[in-house]
Amino acid sequence: MCVPRDVAQVTSSWRQPSVPDPRAVDAVEVARGPHLVLIRSSLGRPIGVTPAAWARFVGAVKAGEYDDMI
Repeated sequence: MCVPRDVAQVTSSWRQPSVPDPRAVDAVEVARGPHLVLIRSSLGRPIGVTPAAWARFVGAVKAGEYDDMI
């Protein structure tokens, strides 16, 4: 999905982990707009997904579907 040129119009702030790992160089950050959820590495450029796709991904993580990747 294409990321808008002016990310500031999409969201007001990026959310970071509430308890970041002090050994980590990088963290996943998420920002939510009305029609787009932006996801980025703190070191990289954002990608955009629909709120529905984000909800499905979060549900899959909560259900343990990605536990084998840890």
